Amino acid sequence: MHPLCHYLLLLFIFIVGPTLFMANTGLDALGRVLSNIVKMATWLEPFAEFNGFQNTHFPQDWTIFYWAWWLVFAPSVGLFIARISRGRTIRTMVAGSMFFGTMGCFLFFMVMGNYGLYLQLSGELDVVTILNQQSPTAAIFAMLHTLPLDYLVIFVFTLLALIFTATTFDSISYILAAVVQKEVDEEPLRWNRLFWAFALSFMPIVLMFVGGLETLQTASIIGGVPLLAVALLLCISIVRAANYDMRYQLDYSIKEINIGEFPDDDPWSEEGSWDIEESEVGNKSEVDVPIAAKPKPREPKPHVEGDPHSKPSRL
Repeated sequence: MHPLCHYLLLLFIFIVGPTLFMANTGLDALGRVLSNIVKMATWLEPFAEFNGFQNTHFPQDWTIFYWAWWLVFAPSVGLFIARISRGRTIRTMVAGSMFFGTMGCFLFFMVMGNYGLYLQLSGELDVVTILNQQSPTAAIFAMLHTLPLDYLVIFVFTLLALIFTATTFDSISYILAAVVQKEVDEEPLRWNRLFWAFALSFMPIVLMFVGGLETLQTASIIGGVPLLAVALLLCISIVRAANYDMRYQLDYSIKEINIGEFPDDDPWSEEGSWDIEESEVGNKSEVDVPIAAKPKPREPKPHVEGDPHSKPSRL
């Protein structure tokens, strides 16, 4: 239910806000991403440490951080999606996960991001100053205060953020409890799930208080690097598991080609004959023709599968 509420909130902001600006900017941004996705994904500002080159720190704060963030969440989120997708095909699960996840991120940035950009460019709200002097949270709430029914919008936004955080921790704690528990009948033990839920909540809070968001980002990157090997093993495992599972399906059968009637003409040579004539090698010397290659006179036999002395198969 809460994904629908998210879309309704975005739809409300899209309608009451600068609709045409957000739609045009979102479409323009989509085209730029599709045209420059390879360049943007591999841009790391290698010359930023030298004088005369700009140092935006964008690759470290966005590209590398979210790359590591997704690697950290990939095993647990993937197992959770597989758990709730029982009965669906792998194709449906992968396509749904990629499409709806990408669509949700695109709509959020198109509406919320472009609305903040409009407030900054139009002079209605100095979003950049609030970001630099206060925090991203303060900037979000300042943006929401410019909307009609601002207190209701802030209440709904806060409630949805709490629900999203709770469901995320619940799903990850469920998967961790199921993985570490030795025997799972139907559901992991409740105390096991509670332990992982508190553990997952405690560690980010400590990191935030110790060093702020930068410490949390650094910990995510450090934790994501070893998962590269895990992700590679997961890719190999899913291919092997799919092949193993396919062979035990009821309608699975090994495809065989059976030739009912053997043709008289050879389609692969100009002569059109399956037999090697002795005259073909009569002009060659004994040195040129190996013993194994010399033809042996033999009565023509019909083709029989498995008989090495019959005419060879066309395949």
